[in-house]
Amino acid sequence: MFLREKLSKRGKYIQSIRNQLRKRFRSEYLGRLRHQFVKNRRIKPLKVGEIVLLEDVNKKRTFWDLARVEKLIPGRNGQIRLAVIKTANSEFS
Repeated sequence: MFLREKLSKRGKYIQSIRNQLRKRFRSEYLGRLRHQFVKNRRIKPLKVGEIVLLEDVNKKRTFWDLARVEKLIPGRNGQIRLAVIKTANSEFS
């Protein structure tokens, strides 16, 4: 019985560490890759009417929601800083 409890605790600990590493990998490594890719590539500006993906860290990319860009709001320097988007169920800015 003692060995079984010890193995169960160890399994939970390993699962916890695995989950922490997965989260850290997604936020740090993939974030850096994305930033570097964007930095080295010209990005075409958003346009009203375009379809975009809404990232959800709790879902796989194939299940992310789609949205349509309804309005673009520029910042003081004239660059786009905010977009109003509309999904099937709601509207966000």
